[in-house]
Amino acid sequence: MNKNTCVPLELVKQYSRKYTNCWEKIDYEKSGFNEEYPAIKSIARVVMSKKRKNSDKIAYMHDTTIDLEMLYALSLWRKNKQIYSFFGELEELLYEQSTDDFSVPVDVLQNLPFPCIFIETKKLDMMDVLGFFAFYLVKENKKQFRLMLVTKDFLLPVPVYLAKNQNIKNVFSQIFDRYSSFTQKRHPCPEQDYKRQADQYIHVVNSAMQLLLYICAQNAEISEKIESRKAYKKSLENIKDQFKEVRQFECGKKTSEIIRKTFKTHSSEMADDEPQIVFLQKTENKKRPHVRKGHWHHYWIGSKKGKNRQLKLNWIAPSIIHQEVFDEAKIPTTINQIYD
Repeated sequence: MNKNTCVPLELVKQYSRKYTNCWEKIDYEKSGFNEEYPAIKSIARVVMSKKRKNSDKIAYMHDTTIDLEMLYALSLWRKNKQIYSFFGELEELLYEQSTDDFSVPVDVLQNLPFPCIFIETKKLDMMDVLGFFAFYLVKENKKQFRLMLVTKDFLLPVPVYLAKNQNIKNVFSQIFDRYSSFTQKRHPCPEQDYKRQADQYIHVVNSAMQLLLYICAQNAEISEKIESRKAYKKSLENIKDQFKEVRQFECGKKTSEIIRKTFKTHSSEMADDEPQIVFLQKTENKKRPHVRKGHWHHYWIGSKKGKNRQLKLNWIAPSIIHQEVFDEAKIPTTINQIYD
């Protein structure tokens, strides 16, 4: 992102124009949970102070919820202004991972590096998604978790419920059920169109969660962009909401280089050498070489009774299984047909 295409910073400016002096009003009161979090009541007062012409009750509630959660996210984001982006090969690999791998407990979201971050998406073509915010929302001294999808045309909040003994897969089923209920009321449409919209929504949220989990993983390959490191200058006293205050991080540079050199090469080899590989499989009882998709591995550290118990997440990169078959397939093979 550059000065002219910084999506979250542009949203800060849009909401500054829409709600005059909103940041000062929000910062005036702090949450009792932590001074870092704004008070939901102060944001609600800012949102409700805006007169709306919309007479549709459902649309009014939807627009109010969007503005409330967007103001909450932006009030957190503008304090640190963290943006994460992915190299294309790694981003695509993460999208391809199976959603069945979402057995990771929701506790892993406690590993978010900041209370609110923005994750840029470059390879997510559905719904014209530009990126999304991931943030904690504190309500009545309890932490909740939210994603806010940012598309070219609209904002879409995604609630993630941090219930005990829940994994992300369970949480997603609740998200989709609530989405279905809301969509049917808000945008009635033929069943075929609704199914297509629901499939797109599921795909986008699943994809976004893969990127978020990577950032929460302890072995994530994350480094600050060189141009960001040179230009970054945090305002020590007053936040000015300028591009120089933004810190940009990139994920998966070395991993993407390995993918380009290794996996794409072997993918073409698997296609070109298919007859030879199949022959070896039949004659020598070896499995056919294939790429095992990346997946998540998690474990707990600390006593179950202790307060310092933490969930650790690792990303296990894709690997080529039975790579030795490639080398054997290069050996010239003579097949002698035997007649009875």
